[in-house]
Amino acid sequence: MKKPIKKEDFLRQKEPINSPGTNIHGTYVVHGHDVGFNEDISEYYSSINCGVLLDNSFDKGISLCAPLENVDGYYVGEWEMVCPPDLKLGQIMDRMPFGIIDKTITGLGATTLELTSQIRNSIIVVPTKALAYNKHIQINAEHNGLTMYVGSKYGRIANDTSLNDVALYLVNRKDSVRKFLTVADSLPKLLGYLEELGEKVYEDYFLMIDEIDTMQIDSCYRPRLENVIDYYFKFDFMNRAMVSATVQPFSNPSLEKEGRLLLKWEKTPSRNIKLVATNYVDDAAVNVILNILETTTDKILVAYNSLDGIFNIVKTLGLKGCDYGVLCSNRSSDKVTEFDEDATNAIDENGHLTKRVTFMTCAYFAGIDIMDSCHLISISSNNQPFTYLSLAKLSQIAGRCRSGNLSEYIIYDVDDNNADFIHADVNEYTNSLLSRADKYIQFLNTMVSMAKSDRALYPMLDFVKSYISFIGKSKASRYDYPLSIVRENSITHEFVPSYFNIDALIDRWKIVNQLYSSEYALYNALVSQGHNVENEPPLYIPKEEHLTENIHQIKDQAKQRLNKQFELLKTRLLSWHNDQNDYHLEEIIRDANKRLQDNVALPFKVLHPFIDAESLLNGLGLHFNHDRKLRNYINAAVFYALPNEHPFKASILMTFEVDVKSGESQTKYDLSTRHKKLREVFATTLNYQLDLESVVLSDLLSSFFIWARGAAGNRITGLNPEKFPPLISKMKIDANLLSLLRLPK
Repeated sequence: MKKPIKKEDFLRQKEPINSPGTNIHGTYVVHGHDVGFNEDISEYYSSINCGVLLDNSFDKGISLCAPLENVDGYYVGEWEMVCPPDLKLGQIMDRMPFGIIDKTITGLGATTLELTSQIRNSIIVVPTKALAYNKHIQINAEHNGLTMYVGSKYGRIANDTSLNDVALYLVNRKDSVRKFLTVADSLPKLLGYLEELGEKVYEDYFLMIDEIDTMQIDSCYRPRLENVIDYYFKFDFMNRAMVSATVQPFSNPSLEKEGRLLLKWEKTPSRNIKLVATNYVDDAAVNVILNILETTTDKILVAYNSLDGIFNIVKTLGLKGCDYGVLCSNRSSDKVTEFDEDATNAIDENGHLTKRVTFMTCAYFAGIDIMDSCHLISISSNNQPFTYLSLAKLSQIAGRCRSGNLSEYIIYDVDDNNADFIHADVNEYTNSLLSRADKYIQFLNTMVSMAKSDRALYPMLDFVKSYISFIGKSKASRYDYPLSIVRENSITHEFVPSYFNIDALIDRWKIVNQLYSSEYALYNALVSQGHNVENEPPLYIPKEEHLTENIHQIKDQAKQRLNKQFELLKTRLLSWHNDQNDYHLEEIIRDANKRLQDNVALPFKVLHPFIDAESLLNGLGLHFNHDRKLRNYINAAVFYALPNEHPFKASILMTFEVDVKSGESQTKYDLSTRHKKLREVFATTLNYQLDLESVVLSDLLSSFFIWARGAAGNRITGLNPEKFPPLISKMKIDANLLSLLRLPK
């Protein structure tokens, strides 16, 4: 920025809504409204979006690419900066700039800069508790008492953070800056505590969301991650930032208008990567790990987002707990402990790996600092949607070892049965998602507004919400999990597009349709990024040579473990059933394994008011490990609990000519007629087109009725195929059936 930027050129003949910058030594610096600078600003040459440069020499690599008018009506800058080599951000500027900061490489100390800056109070939101806790420990080791971790118990923190904990921290800090580390789930609690304690949080604090791309993509299985955006826009635009080394495109138009800073480097780091294509990633990983173990004494770091896959590799290699460790989320740690309790202590609080071989799942792909140099092995597989690795994930993983990687392997498989895509072009796919989401939210918000003005419409409102929630799901391919493209704003409670889920769907589309579409697609993508890539000979293993014994053992052990966890959950739920404490129930649900949450705890929460608790849990226990049987059991329970006057139940009883007292029908129906009538009832009473496979339609009818087979067709002989005990009570006549039934997408 040797050459001054003229205000007229910057604004391109547009008048600013508010003052867009400051003139410093003849250079027009774009940053928004004129607050937030030190009194001694004159000793600095320039700043970028309020990040004041510490030395005049840094200005030479700065360029203003374009002005942006953000959602708050201010003109802000879209900047690029070529950074001096071997420097941390804290050596370049005095605080983090506002807006979206794309670091392009990991390990620059962005979080450390904001946490140690003495200029302002800060709240740093990170994707995982492990990252928040470890950064808290790391900073406080050098700056005693500077930061506070806010969240549920973790590590040496024995209890969830309370209001009193936050109050004590504020008292101890007195007039010093306050620095909070938290995760998205705990951000609303922290903001509420601070406001309750008299803090002007939206005026006096800077909110920084770290590893924003991880939150985008991980929202598909942690939906509350996107709630952080609702709070992000409550902060003044100069008091908020999003940071990542792998910033991804945003479908949220408001984020596209944020001030931006792209950091470039005089020499862009490149990686030396060896690619191993295979048909069985576990077998290939065993070969690579074994070769490293036999030829070196170095540490090995394996990134693989599948605990069963990790256990299979461990068993095949014959590793013991003293030889290997596993870094995973708190939720999965019990699974590791049961497999091998010695494998859990994998890293110390200084960031050093404690075992020769360390495996890590996605909870550790971003943000965590590993201080050892390792041979890195990343495993990407099409076995499950969550085991595929994008270029961004691969880059994040490669940056975990702060001292560099001794070597890097990427082991991957290519799906021979490429997914069928309705949309062949990613832009077409993106537009279709955004268009659908926009239509759904307009409809929903109109209905909410009407219901608020006419209480007679209230019963319909729950139905409409659940209906949109049900149909407002999308999959990038037939192999994926369905994601909702609509959500409720956690502050205003208006319906908005679920932009993070839309981003995740688009990312998934690119991964399957482009990155792993052929054996050489990944190679070409990595080379285009400037990396040195070597294709190792493909490792294709004949099916008869593929080792499956360990896999079967692991799956059997997993079933046994889940059965034990179910018995514990059943005991807790029955105990809760006696005192009916709502908060306690939520705690029980939160503590449960994800499968047990979805397949036992949540159905129990919905159905226990109507069906005997022990009987209900016994049935759920028999079926929770089998999706089809569980679906049929839950649907049977829902239909049984509906009053006969419910529009859907009344219509289906009448359609199949069922005598309510006897539960029988004398009319026989062939398969085609049964399915046709079922579709008609769904269409007329629920306004839902039941476009499902024949076997699912038959399952639904078998869940509702007991059938007797006959040559001329089947007839109904009873109303309680699962033999539930007499109902405790019946559901309401306006119960929203679509939100209660389990229908496959």
